[in-house]
Amino acid sequence: MTPTTKSKAPKPPKATPADVHAKLVAEVKEHTEQVRLTPTYWRSYTSGHGLKWTPVPFDKASRSKVPKKPGLYAFAVHPPHSDFPPSAWLFYVGEVGATGSTARTLWVRYAEYLAELDNTVRKKVGSFLYRYRGYTSFYYCVLDPATVDIKSVESELITALWPDANIVDFDASVSSIRRAFS
Repeated sequence: MTPTTKSKAPKPPKATPADVHAKLVAEVKEHTEQVRLTPTYWRSYTSGHGLKWTPVPFDKASRSKVPKKPGLYAFAVHPPHSDFPPSAWLFYVGEVGATGSTARTLWVRYAEYLAELDNTVRKKVGSFLYRYRGYTSFYYCVLDPATVDIKSVESELITALWPDANIVDFDASVSSIRRAFS
C-alpha cells in the first residue's frame, strides 16, 4: 500500500449471529434506566441558597478531595469522553451533618459508600454505583447547619429533581405521587 492509497475498513457482516445479538441486547437492557423529567417541579423550586457544587470522580483516589464538613451530595453518571456534549443522569441526592454532628461529614459519607461497594449493596443507590462504577461522579456542596436547614434544602432538591434512587425525603405534597413510581 502506498502512502496515497487509503485502506478500506472491513465491511460489517450482513447479519449478526443470534448469540452475539442477544448479548448486546442484554447489555443495553441492563443499562436502561427510567428517567423522570419534571419541569413543573423544576419551575416550583424557588430556593435561593446559591449552592456551589464541586464534582469528583467516585473512586478511592478522590476521597482526599472531599471535605470533612457537612453539606449536600449527589451522584450522577457521565459518559467518559470529552467529545460528547455535556450530559449526566443524576440518580441520588443526600445530606450529611444536618444534625450538626461533627462526626457526620461528606468525607465520612463518601467512605461509607465506597465500603458498600466491597461489602453489601443497597437496593437503589448501591446498585447504580456498582453498575456505573468508573462513570459516576460525586457532587458535593458544603453547607453550615448553623445557618442553613440542610435537611430542608435536600428535600427541596429531591422534590424538584426526582432522582431515581431517592424514595423518601420528598415534600409531603409530592411523596404520594412519587410512590406511584417506586
